Amino acid sequence: MPQINAGGLVYSVPDTMNFNGEDIEIVSSDLSPVWYADAIEGDDPVAVELHMELPEHGTVIFSIGSDGWNGVAVTAGPYDGDADRVDTFPEPPASFVEQVSIAPAEYDAFEDDQE
Repeated sequence: MPQINAGGLVYSVPDTMNFNGEDIEIVSSDLSPVWYADAIEGDDPVAVELHMELPEHGTVIFSIGSDGWNGVAVTAGPYDGDADRVDTFPEPPASFVEQVSIAPAEYDAFEDDQE
């Protein structure tokens, strides 16, 4: 599963997304962390964006973050709402959303003691 560590969390997505009957491959480099617009150096990312090219839709971005109730929210469009960054806003397939996960990154207390 492609994944990215961001803000002490691991965001994981399935290897493929079935979109309108076509399997679209996903790799870790399609994922990028997102910060609040007023973030300062050292702030943790607040979400992750999945950048893709979809047939008949062009460039699309799906934002992945917490739904506020220990669940995952996957929404159409960039986290910052900048419509100029995408061609269209298709909804992510439910079968894809069900496989997306966010989990705490592994923490190694021993590693911190060595610094």
